[in-house]
Amino acid sequence: MNDLVMQLITALGPTGALVWYLWQTTSKTIPSLIEQHNKTMDTTIQKFTASLEEERKARKGEVEALREWIRIEAGCRYNKDHPGAAKA
Repeated sequence: MNDLVMQLITALGPTGALVWYLWQTTSKTIPSLIEQHNKTMDTTIQKFTASLEEERKARKGEVEALREWIRIEAGCRYNKDHPGAAKA
């Protein structure tokens, strides 16, 4: 078996090694790398999307709290400073 492999390597030489390398790279290595990259990107995109959704919810909560505070503060000041307000 070992002699057969050595005979093939010797017979094919550098050209055979180059052809094998090109075949291995184009049919095995590159598709595997592309698949791995796609899986990684899908995971990254899902995590990023979830993070943006959490951030959006947090910001909406902050905006609602600010609106409520403004409504209460403005209402208190309006009622206190309004000329028609009852004076204590």
